[in-house]
Amino acid sequence: MNTVSAETIQHWLVTHLAEELGLEPQDMDVHIPLSEYGLDSLIGMTLAGDLEEWLGLQLSPTLLWDYPVIASLAQHLATALSSANAEPQGDLIHTAKSTAALENTTPLLAQLDALSDAEVDTLLHELAAA
Repeated sequence: MNTVSAETIQHWLVTHLAEELGLEPQDMDVHIPLSEYGLDSLIGMTLAGDLEEWLGLQLSPTLLWDYPVIASLAQHLATALSSANAEPQGDLIHTAKSTAALENTTPLLAQLDALSDAEVDTLLHELAAA
């Protein structure tokens, strides 16, 4: 895959998030935390999955909590994509704090649809703290 610019990723994020959140893209400020627009855990996990598919990267489940502002998220993803394209083995798991923590959450992630937003938030905070 070719390298995608931070600006292109930022545009993609604004467009997709505005649609998911029922907002107009021009009403979104890329420097305001996503939580202020009503981003919840389910939308966050869906967005991370869509980003993985579009960019061809494996991303951390805590990505949107690590980068809660569109501008910084887009820059991080552009940098990660550039690094992944430069390395022959290309897969990236951003800020996987420990393999053990990730392995312990795999059964929960497989049942994500059955979890409440509060349970997903708790899981993401545990991953970030690991």
